[in-house]
Amino acid sequence: MQPHFLYNTLAIISWCAKAGETEQVVQITNDLAQYYRLILAKGKNFVSLKEELDLVKHYLSIQRLRFADQLDYEIAVDPEIDVESIQILHRILQPIAENAFQHGIYVKGQGKIKVTVAKKEETLILLVADNGAGASPEIVEKIRSGEQLELKKGGFSLQSIINILKSSYGDQVRVEFFSKQGEGSVFQIELNKSVL
Repeated sequence: MQPHFLYNTLAIISWCAKAGETEQVVQITNDLAQYYRLILAKGKNFVSLKEELDLVKHYLSIQRLRFADQLDYEIAVDPEIDVESIQILHRILQPIAENAFQHGIYVKGQGKIKVTVAKKEETLILLVADNGAGASPEIVEKIRSGEQLELKKGGFSLQSIINILKSSYGDQVRVEFFSKQGEGSVFQIELNKSVL
């Protein structure tokens, strides 16, 4: 958990309260409370897919309140998928969405993040896409090859997420990262249903 996210969110709550924007104060306070409840997850390593998606939703809702003119988001789930019964590794989608915001939308100045959950035969597909700044071919290659990128203090790299997924799911997971400078990025996780 990054303290600056909490500090910035509390500052927004303060500004909204001073401006008399009570509805926004209520919304962002509720989002923040739910975000931290979900991120702590009572110490569990695996949570329901619904809880993981809710974590992403609360994170993006807070960021949209902070950057109203810059960020739009959508979470689309195949209605045939029972998100309550599927258990997945905790804190995987939210850091990917955070990466999409920080290195894509925020850098470009405006854009949209779309989180998609779909199924294909015996595979669950989790996709985080953005139309932000994108990454250079060199960075894409470093991420795909497993080379660690230099991070700002407190950062969590896509390569770290890939390593965690592979160590947890072994050959039952497939991870892809696509990006084009100026157009955006896509991070895709394919999980064999046998591990869900």
